[in-house]
Formats: sequence, C-alpha cells, structure tokens
Amino acid sequence: MDLTICCALRDEEKVLPLTLPSIYALNPNQILFGLDRCRDRSRSIIEAQASKHNADTEIREYHEEDGLDWNFRRAYLRWDLQTYARNEVILNTAADIRLDPKLSKILTQIPDKYKLISIGYLDYPYTWQTWLRQIAAATHLFYGFAGVVAVSRSAWLETEDEKSLKKIYLGEDTHLHKAIKSKYSALYTNTHTLHLRPNEDKSHHYRRGVAQWETLHKSYPSSFIHSLLLLRPAAFTGYRHARKGLITASRIAYLPILFTAGLVASLENTPEEVE
Repeated sequence: MDLTICCALRDEEKVLPLTLPSIYALNPNQILFGLDRCRDRSRSIIEAQASKHNADTEIREYHEEDGLDWNFRRAYLRWDLQTYARNEVILNTAADIRLDPKLSKILTQIPDKYKLISIGYLDYPYTWQTWLRQIAAATHLFYGFAGVVAVSRSAWLETEDEKSLKKIYLGEDTHLHKAIKSKYSALYTNTHTLHLRPNEDKSHHYRRGVAQWETLHKSYPSSFIHSLLLLRPAAFTGYRHARKGLITASRIAYLPILFTAGLVASLENTPEEVE
C-alpha cells in the first residue's frame, strides 16, 4: 500500500527479530529506519529482513553531532525521518512494537476521514494500565494517545511547527497530536498491537505528568482524573511540579537519578518559580 513507516531506534538487536516481521507484513512501499548512534547489530538485522521483501527500505544513520539545536532528541529523530516520507500516510512506530496486521485496513481512513490515528496497544507482559486503557477507550470514558501514530503527511506539514517542536523537552508525540487535532479530526483505536517493553516505573509516570502541563497544558481536574484512573499518582505529582515551575528543563534528563536519590519529594519545599 502507499504507506511510509518510520522507526527511529538505538541498539535494539534483541527486539528487532520479534518486531520487524510485523512492519513488513503491512506491505508498505517505503520504510525509513533511523539508527541513532547504534553500536550493535541493529543495521545488519534490518538489512537481512529487508532482503526478503520488496519494500523500499532506507536506513539513515544519526550521529552525536546531529540535531544539537533540538532540546529533545526523540523529537528531532521523528521530525527528520518524516521529512523523507514520500507517501501521504505515515506510520510512526518503535523497535519494541509488534504491529497488528489489521492496521492496513485501519490506515485506509487517512487522509479522507481522519488526519491522525493513534494506535492503542497492549503491553506485554500485561500491566494494570493495559487493561484500564482498554476499558476506558471501549466505554468512551476517555481517549488516550499512544506513541504509535499514523498521520496525513500534508496535515502534519501544515499544522506542526518545527520551531515549536525544537523547544520541547519531552512529549513529542503529544505535540504532534495537539497540532493536527487543532484543525483536523483524529481517532484513537484499540488494536492488538503489542508493546514488548512496558515501563510503569514512577520516574516514567512523573515524566508523563510533566508533559501533561508542558505540552498539553491540562487542567488540574483533567490531570488528576487521568492519573487516578490509570493508577499513576506520580504522574499527577509531575504535573503539579511542572505547573508550579518546580521541575525545570535542565532537571528532566535527571529524573531517574532524582527518584533513586529520593529527591523528587523535596521539590515540594522548593520556592515556586512560576505560578
């Protein structure tokens, strides 16, 4: 099909044999891999898989000096890869994602019906959050946003501002969703796509909360309810700290260290910088 699949990765030789077949199973006519400072066998694994298929596979190498004027490297990689897409439908995925083969049918709704489709996935091994997300979406309680996302190329180029994206420190997928949804219709759909490396630690939740304020500017009630329903109290803590200016861009990269050292709680006693 006329589909470009983008996948940025770094040293993923362990999971690629499990996920690459699902990428080629969608029969895209263009696949873009972005190898970010890879030092393992990722390239050779991709090349071996590509040799079995007719899809136009392009492997782009990214080095330490690339994207230095961007605050968030993941945002830079996603943006740069997408600029090489030739097709109107672009699917962004990750190396630890095993795509549902039924996505081929779902993606036909772009661009005529939707300009963005967020692909809901199942964590494997399953977590409580996996089931809660599925229930919430199925009952229309609320719709989340997954990092596996398909977009209309023309809508993306029209709505997402590169200068704005360069400034963010996290939540690049949220930035994309917000940009396109500001003008066009979007869809969240549950699928049998599998996420093979779920991360539900407190540091990761906290980072999600920071993004809720920094990128989405969610309200207090919205952030609280979202965090409560998905059993992620640390997300609401991150949201409150970001809203009060207690967590700064310079500290975001050190969140795992702050948690390990037990210093996150001490931020509550830090004088507020922004109200």
